[in-house]
Order: sequence, then structure tokens, then C-alpha cells
Amino acid sequence: MFKEIVSRVLRYVRVSFLKCTPTKADFENDILKLHNEYREKHGCPSLTLDSGLSAECKTYAEEIAGKDSMIHSTGAYGENLCYTTSDPTTCVKMWYDEIKDYDFDKPKYSPATGHFTQVIWKASKELGVGQAKSATGKNYVVARYKPAGNVEGMFKENVPRSNSPEHILKTSKYISLYSWLFPALVLQQFKFEFLNSLCIKLHEHWHCFGAVDDSAFIVVKSDFENDFLLQHNKYRAEHGCPSLLLDTTLSEECKKYAEVSNCNYYSLDHSNGDYGENLCYTTKNPLTCVKMWYDEIKDYKYESPGFSLITGHFTQLIWKSSTTMGVGQSSGNRKNFVVARYKPPGNVAGQFKENVPRPKNNFSPDCKADWFKCCIIFSWVFLLWLS
Repeated sequence: MFKEIVSRVLRYVRVSFLKCTPTKADFENDILKLHNEYREKHGCPSLTLDSGLSAECKTYAEEIAGKDSMIHSTGAYGENLCYTTSDPTTCVKMWYDEIKDYDFDKPKYSPATGHFTQVIWKASKELGVGQAKSATGKNYVVARYKPAGNVEGMFKENVPRSNSPEHILKTSKYISLYSWLFPALVLQQFKFEFLNSLCIKLHEHWHCFGAVDDSAFIVVKSDFENDFLLQHNKYRAEHGCPSLLLDTTLSEECKKYAEVSNCNYYSLDHSNGDYGENLCYTTKNPLTCVKMWYDEIKDYKYESPGFSLITGHFTQLIWKSSTTMGVGQSSGNRKNFVVARYKPPGNVAGQFKENVPRPKNNFSPDCKADWFKCCIIFSWVFLLWLS
């Protein structure tokens, strides 16, 4: 009797588990559904699932999961890559959330918004998707699109603004809520822009910055590598992280890899090695790459420290345990390709709390945000008191 009861319980658990375990078809359809929900918000036609393309994505996901490294492939398709330690379907939201950095008034490609623009690219019709888990427990997701998106000169007609009622409602709510704060916003913006401009002018004039202890000044010769190092150490000093030293051998390797990236016009594929790596290309001064990486601080959550695709450049830049860096650049096709490598590497799981400290400078982005929050709270209290 007891054996029969145990047998029935085990059979029930096994059947329940099979029902709750998502299948390959469930995963593909969930990814497709999320894509089409976002595309609908922008008035873009729904994608259809291409099983052949999905099979290729699955094979490639297993390949990069085996290497535990995100490297773009080449082919007559668009491609989005992602890895996460949580539900792999969250990759679609991560890609779409890049919308916050996309400028619809100046439609063009940017590495910071390329996933978003491919997700809603109007001319794309078919989608393939595959996933695989690495030995370290990361879920790698590969999505491919046909026809390919992110085609130069075609962004205006293929990346329309959101027309969903939800988007319009949120916008109107924010406008009505903060319109009375316009004078405060102007004063706040003027104050910090003035201070930032003053600091930049002083740095350009004397070509120096505060060292880690904020008491010394370091002056170096004006060349690309040392300027790049200076920019890194300026930001690291704000977080109380020790200055990096320049590794000329590492810089030579960076230079070679930048030239390889330059040959592959749209390629920003990470290499593999015993180092951390930040990549960038820009049509502006290549030194602006450091600011682009550091500006990811706005999305970093110090309360829940960990790796994220949208903050990985920032966390590597100020990673406290890194001691040396190398940098190289290559110009071509009106773009500057920049490769920076760091030793020991950053973004090590479980070590973010001690290696990514909060900024200690009074005029840091965190301080600016806190000041603005206090201004809003005070304004609300003042209005309630008047009423």
C-alpha cells in the first residue's frame, strides 16, 4: 500500500514538472510575442518565426556558450546577442530598453541603441532565436532577423516613434507633473553645466586632474594613450579607486585589434584573453569613448551590485582591483575604433560590491541626482504649505 502511494506521488510530480518545463517552442514563441508587442507600439508589422533561422541561432548559441563569450557572427541577417543569469526572455526587454538613449530627431546607428533599433526595424519580416547555457550558468541568447536592420541611411523610415496610448499618457503625466518645476530645472541645469564647463576648461588648460587623494596633480605628455589613461584615472579618483598604469605591450595588442575591427566596418566583437575589454567606435574625438563608458553609471544599481550589459563598460572602467591598462585606436570609414584592455580583468561575479564603490566627489552624477530629488521634495512641501 505504501509503495503504491509513493509511486502515485512520484508520477504526479513528474507529470507536473513536465507541464511546467518550458519547451523549445514555448521559448521561441515567447521571444516572438515580446518582439511583436514592442513592434506594435511603434506601428511596425509583426515578425514571423523562421524555424530554419532558429536552428542556426541555436547552433551559434551553443558555440558562444561553449566559449563563454559574446562574439557576433557574419551573415545576411541582423543579429542581437545577450546573456543573462535569469529568464532568457528578459533579453528582449534589455534590448528594447535602449530606447531611452535613442534620438528620434537624429535617426542613425549607435552601439548604445543598436539592439533596440533592430528589434523594431520596420523592414525586418522574419525572426529566428536560439539559446544555450554555458558551464558558468549563463543563458546565451541569439536572435537573427531578415531582412537585416540597422542599415545606414534608412533609420528614419524604419525606426518610428512609439504611438502607443501608454507612451502618450506617460509623457503627458510627466509634463503636467513637472511643468511647474521649470524655473527650478533651469537653475539646477545652469548650476551644474557651469561647474562642469569650468572643470573641463581647467583640465584642458592645465591638462591635469586630481589624483586619488584629491591633493596632488599629475601632468603627462599630450599623446593619445596618456590622455586616455588620464581620463580613466580622473573617473577612478572620484570613486576612490587607485590609478591605473599604462602597459605598452597591452596597448600594442589593442592597436592591432582595433585595426582588425576597422576592417570589419560594423563589427565590435569582443576578443578572448586574460584581461577585461571595453570597445567603442565614434565619429568624434576617440577620447569621448571614456565618457560614453562612464556615463553608464546612471543605470548602475549600487544597492544590488552585479553585472549588466548596460553598465559593463562603466564597472570595468572603475574596477578597483584592475591595476594596468592598454589602449589602441584605428581610424577609417569616418569612424574611430577604440580598444581598451585591463589587467586584472574586472566584472568578476561576486566581487562587484568591493570593486565598484560609490563616487565620493560632491559633483558626481549620484550627488546631482540626489540634489535634484531633494529639490522636488522641498517644492512639493512648499506648495502644500501654501495651499
